[in-house]
Parts: sequence; structure tokens; C-alpha cells
Amino acid sequence: MNAAEAEIGKVQREIDQVTAEARTAAVQGRDEDARRLYKKEEQLRKKEEQLREKELIALRAAGPTQQLTNNSRQLIETNLWHLPPPQQPSTHIEVHDWLFQQAGLRLPVLPWFYQLVLIDNPQLAQQFLTPTDGPAAACTFTNLLHLRPVANWFTTEAPTFVMAPQYLMLHYQGLPFLLGYAAAGPRWQWCILPANADEGLEPIGPVLNLCRLDDSCQLLLSLVQAYRLLQVMTQSLASIPHRMRLYEKISRGTGRDIQMLEATVFKTIDSFSEYAKEQRTSFASITEACKAANEAAAASQEPFLIASSIGPSLSTRSGRCTVHTAPCGWGPRISSEKDHHGVALACCQAVQVLHSKGLVHRDVRWGNILQIGSSKYMVIDLESAAAASPLVKLPSGFANILRTCTQSALDDGCYTTRSDMYSIGVLLEEACGRPSQAGAAFIRQLKQKALSAAQALHHLQTVWTIL
Repeated sequence: MNAAEAEIGKVQREIDQVTAEARTAAVQGRDEDARRLYKKEEQLRKKEEQLREKELIALRAAGPTQQLTNNSRQLIETNLWHLPPPQQPSTHIEVHDWLFQQAGLRLPVLPWFYQLVLIDNPQLAQQFLTPTDGPAAACTFTNLLHLRPVANWFTTEAPTFVMAPQYLMLHYQGLPFLLGYAAAGPRWQWCILPANADEGLEPIGPVLNLCRLDDSCQLLLSLVQAYRLLQVMTQSLASIPHRMRLYEKISRGTGRDIQMLEATVFKTIDSFSEYAKEQRTSFASITEACKAANEAAAASQEPFLIASSIGPSLSTRSGRCTVHTAPCGWGPRISSEKDHHGVALACCQAVQVLHSKGLVHRDVRWGNILQIGSSKYMVIDLESAAAASPLVKLPSGFANILRTCTQSALDDGCYTTRSDMYSIGVLLEEACGRPSQAGAAFIRQLKQKALSAAQALHHLQTVWTIL
């Protein structure tokens, strides 16, 4: 390794360290530290680019070892994308062949990198790589495939599943399997989770050691195939109402954002003090609600109230509140009285947990109901939860902030536990159409605020029952 490569390697190690520190600061709510570290990371990356440009100039001055005749865009299209249209595999063997049979597939890399590999390992360069230049040079895999140890890429010691496999397959119904991977240190292995398997993940292909350059090449080539496979799989996804894209940040107004992650939802409220003042709640109430939900989740086989996997936390510097919630679900599809009963049961169980802790939900409506299985539902969004006492007189027009706080729901202008029960009655009335006599009587009692949460649960178990 020459002096230039050593300097680049040193900068890359600094980038890795700073990035890890920035992520830790962000998770811990130290926003100022995170911003400072991310800015430092940006500066280091610019320094790395300058060093690479300097090295490339030196390599060009020394003369290329191979004449380049095609620009990178043509090479990328030829080697990666313009391949026969794939068919979705359905068996373990078909997935393996799809990922690892890559006849004629080569990775476009920058010329200086190709020259380095050609000198070090000519067979590897000719088998896996193709040199490229031109306007699309940034679309190459050079940065991922750099000649340096990559043991810091994957640091997972043991996987943690926030969402159980049955919920994953319900969310992605219509697919024969889900594609995944297992990684620890520099080791990587592709896996699948079959839709009808009870044994969990099935390994696909060899365990790749990413400290070896040839294994790194194999991984990147299989990644190309994996992305093409995922593109085909999306065409088989069942239609699910209100499906949200992973990692896309969605604004909910008043400084509130949500982002879907692999198995959790990441929520932020930028200026929590203003939010709490507007919503007539407190961080203590929301924290207590999350704690109650987590206790209920630990004690129940089927979730009915959203739990928090991380947080909530409140930054003393920025005033930003963050929380990760789980499990994920999808918009409810109500087509039978069994579905109506399932929604009623989940709602009554959820508010009963909160009421037992002296809290009210205050936002029980269809937008806060998720489906997690066949006729199984869950109440979400605890950011509007508040203490049930002392009673707080809400200003007129508060329903414009919390739509469930109508005059009919309130008791003498105050939101009470009875108001939660009224909101459940309104919710069920909106979707039930023509309920059975028992169902109609249950809804009527809820809207009359004649049932507590405990009484409503008893009613669902003894009067309005579903076989």
C-alpha cells in the first residue's frame, strides 16, 4: 500500500468513528453533538474525495494499463441492468441460483481502482470488474469495494426481532418468502423467511467473509441480483390500504414527523413544549402511557396497544421528543361483524390499560387503528394521552386540534374516561353498517357513556360475542 492509500485509509477510519459517534449522539437525544459530528463527517468525506482525486491524477500521469473506450453509463447498463427480465423464484434452490449465478455480470469501478486490483490480483479484476469513466462514474461500486478491511461494516452480534415473523408475513402477504441476511462482524450470509415455514430463517449460499476481496465482489454482485429480485417481488404484493414506504419521512404538521423503519416507526416532535401546551398534555403523561403500553404488551400474547421499543426521550437542548414504536401494521379492512368485534375488543382493552393508570387516550379514531392479523387490531398514537385528573376545562374549538374532543364527547367541557368510551362508540358506528342487535345495543351504550372500559370488555365477552 502506497502513502496515498495509507492516508485515505486513515481518513476512512476517522469517518467510521465520527459516524458511529454521531449516530450514538442522535439516539441519545444529544442533537447539538450529533449536528457537530455530522458536519465533521461531511468535512472528512470532502477530504477523502480530494485525496482520491490527487491519487487519480498521479495514476493518470503514470499512464493507464488499459485503454478505456466506453463511458460508465454504457458499461453499467450493459453489465447490470440490461439483462433478461427475471421471474420470481419460489423455492430455496431457485433463490440461490438467482443470487449466485451471475454469468457475464461484472462490477463497474473507477479506473484507478481497476488498476490497483489488476496489479494485485489480475484474475479477480478480469472476472469481477470492468473499468469505467465518464459522467456516470459516481454510480460505480468503488467506494464499497475499496481495498481495506471492512470488519466495521457489520457489528451485529445477535439479531433482535422487534416484529415477529407472523406479522411480517401478514404485512407482505402474497409473497412466497421475504429476502433477508444475517451479519456479524465481517461475515455475511443471505437468508429467506418462507411464508409457510415455522422454523424461521433459511440460509442461502455460502457465508461470505468481507475481509476477503473476492467475497466482497460476490456480495456486491449478489446485491445487484437481490435488488432486481426485490423489484419483481413488489409486483406480487397484496393491496394493503395506506401502505407507507420504508425510510420516507412524512410530516404530520405542527413539527411532527414519522418514518417507517424495518420493524418500528420513528416519531419526532420538534418543539415538544409548544406541542404539549397546544395539546394540553405533558411529557410525563406520554411517558406513563408508553410505560403502561409496554407492560400490557409484555403480559399479552396478542398486541392491542402500540408499545415503545425506544423512548420516549426529550432533548433538554433542542426540546425535541423522539420515540420508536412497534409492532407495525396496516390500515384496517372491515368486512364482517367479526372485524367490528375485533376493533371494539382492541379499543376497549387499550383504553382500559390507560384508564387503570389514571390516563386517557383522547384520540381513538380510525386513523389510529391498525390491523395486525385476521380480525386482530391495535390502537396506536399515545402522543395525545393525558392525565385523567385533575379535570381540565378545554377551550371552545379544541376539536380543531383533537378531532375526538367534540362537545358530545366532553363532560362539562372536560375530556374524561367516559369521553374515550364515547369515541369508541362513534368509531364503531361509522363502520358497522347494519350490526347485529347485540352489536347495535353495545354501540348505543358506549355513545350514552353508560359503560366503563372494564364493563365494555365484560359485555364483549358475555353479550356481544362472536363464535
